[in-house]
Amino acid sequence: MATCSFIKESKQTAGAMHGVMRYVAQEQKTLDEDGTRYLTGVNCMADLAYQSFMATKNLYGKAHDTFFYQYVQSFSPQERITPAEA
Repeated sequence: MATCSFIKESKQTAGAMHGVMRYVAQEQKTLDEDGTRYLTGVNCMADLAYQSFMATKNLYGKAHDTFFYQYVQSFSPQERITPAEA
């Protein structure tokens, strides 16, 4: 069974958000052995997500306080699940 964990980031800045986005988008984390890349966005292109997020925050005067939340979804090694199924 999958578990979801919240990762608390004490440094809530635009730079910290950009760093986390670069970290989770690394090829070794998002590319499978067949060359399929599992990195997508909703209402934005994944590669331009940081710029889109900051443009929206600035547009609505929200470029302060909480910038992001980070969650990790994990699966047991015994579970036979592919990245596409996840």
